[in-house]
Amino acid sequence: MDKLSVDLMDGRIITVPMAWYPRLANAPPEQRKRWEIAGGGYGIHWPDIVTRI
Repeated sequence: MDKLSVDLMDGRIITVPMAWYPRLANAPPEQRKRWEIAGGGYGIHWPDIVTRI
């Protein structure tokens, strides 16, 4: 997977390089498959992919 595409409710499709999101790009497929709508419909959250500080 080298690109992330999101279909928006208004019909647009936004596609960006996965390189922009290295944590997501490096996560196993099982973790990338589990996602949730966040921010009142304005975001995407992958709960299995944790932020490391």
